[in-house]
Amino acid sequence: MGDIGSRAEGLAVGGTVDASVNINQLDLQYLPLGSARRQQVPNPFFGIPQFGALATPATIARGLLLRPYPQFGNVRADRVTAARSRCNALVISAERRQHDGWGARVNRAYSVLKDNQAGEGNSFTNKVQVAIDNFDLERE
Repeated sequence: MGDIGSRAEGLAVGGTVDASVNINQLDLQYLPLGSARRQQVPNPFFGIPQFGALATPATIARGLLLRPYPQFGNVRADRVTAARSRCNALVISAERRQHDGWGARVNRAYSVLKDNQAGEGNSFTNKVQVAIDNFDLERE
């Protein structure tokens, strides 16, 4: 019987691909607002050319103004090294040496892999190259 394990810190969030993290995501404290986040309110950026596409509409969804950087769309951080990986395994072996014409060796392994990577590094749940919740990478 034996225990095998590995631990890695500071991994790229997307594994070997260059996944990005949106740092301009609506904070979870505003989720209870529900449909009020989609309510149209006066656009504070209206008519100011420096804000590009945000300067065009006279109204804007309230949720967009509640973001950390409302003057921008998505703000993506690339090559974020906030991921981690843990692998633990228990290996059980049994052996019957050759006696009376037969012998056997049986091995069994039980393993657990836990990581918080998005994209191809976490191929079982999230095949998209972005994190589900950029504020809580543990949800990956």
